[in-house]
Amino acid sequence: MLSRPHNRRGSLYLAVLGTSVVVSLLALAGMHAARVHLASTVTDAQQPQARLLAASAIELAITQLQADANWLTTYAVDTDYPATPVSAGGGKFVWRLKNAGGTNRTLQGAGTVGDATCTLEVDLAQRPDLSCALLAGGNLTIDSDCEITAEDAPVAVNGSVNNDGVVTANIGAQAIAGAGSVVGTQTAPAALRSLPTPSMVFDYYEKMGTVVTPGVVGTALITTTVLSPKSSWGDKNDDGIYVIDTQGKDLTIFGARIVGTLIVTNLAPGKKVIVNDVVNWEPAYPNYPALLVDGDLEISLRDGDVTEWLLSPSYNPSGTPFQGSEDSDKSDTFISSLAGLVYCSGNLTIKGNGSSVRTPDLRGIFLAGGNCAIQAKTMPVIKYDDTAAITPPPGFTQDANVVIVPGSWRQVTPD
Repeated sequence: MLSRPHNRRGSLYLAVLGTSVVVSLLALAGMHAARVHLASTVTDAQQPQARLLAASAIELAITQLQADANWLTTYAVDTDYPATPVSAGGGKFVWRLKNAGGTNRTLQGAGTVGDATCTLEVDLAQRPDLSCALLAGGNLTIDSDCEITAEDAPVAVNGSVNNDGVVTANIGAQAIAGAGSVVGTQTAPAALRSLPTPSMVFDYYEKMGTVVTPGVVGTALITTTVLSPKSSWGDKNDDGIYVIDTQGKDLTIFGARIVGTLIVTNLAPGKKVIVNDVVNWEPAYPNYPALLVDGDLEISLRDGDVTEWLLSPSYNPSGTPFQGSEDSDKSDTFISSLAGLVYCSGNLTIKGNGSSVRTPDLRGIFLAGGNCAIQAKTMPVIKYDDTAAITPPPGFTQDANVVIVPGSWRQVTPD
């Protein structure tokens, strides 16, 4: 049989050609991988600079916001400022505000260098408005059998008012409706008012406070006792600042005398603080808060007296006088009253028992981050006290009209 050398030569040619194609593809792939790696390396090298530019954007924004008392209306949310990005450090940056509910805002700074980008975000805290007898971040509802009275300062909410009862006060809201009456001026829509920033409020008092654990009978109870700088069933706190361990329960406070600041921050979901029946309560320092609750608060006080009796302690013992008087006997009575600055981050309910009218004596400033409801035949009278407004306590004051909440810096993915 005759051989065909030209067929073998053709096969060899195809083999060499195929090998060359494979080698070329491998070379191209290697070149592409090298370019990708180089680009990635360049971007990685630019990332720290982009982060620095994002931080610079936030610093610029804070300077501009602090220079403008009306910054909430001057600067819109979800809008880049400046309109022309600032060029710096081989890149550029802008800042923008994001809506965090009500008057609350977060601030974002975005930096770009080449293909590298970084967006940083911080929470903003504003100077709390302490000029109202009652201020709520949400809505206010007054039931038909209720009346709320505020003396020497307005009632204000950042939401709407549904009034089926009586309001004896100047009142401001975004809208006012209902079949009730208002004895005072009505402003709607009213300017939004700034509430405290919870993390800044609670941080100081938790650090300075002494933890005490009340007894538990279905609910955690503070009753038939005295809490003050000189009196406690646990360790004493010289400033009367006590952090209450509720052990995951509701906390009910009644039939007690308190001269100090109580802080409740560990409420379990669905639990609340209830100030019930009668108490005699004021802060140890006139401008300090009386009660701080990270959650919901219910005030169901009645008019009347806290009375010493056989099983109670003296409510004005040595070191805790009442109107300058202290003794060890058990024959004294003390007006039922809650005085001072009271703040809850959640909803505030002021209510009666539904069977008879209650007229609790409230003195100071009452603030709620959420909604407020006046219910069940209650007619609270809030006597505004401007002591905390003139000399704001820790957590309620700041030098500038807007500051960054400590510990709130974070990197985010922009919307």
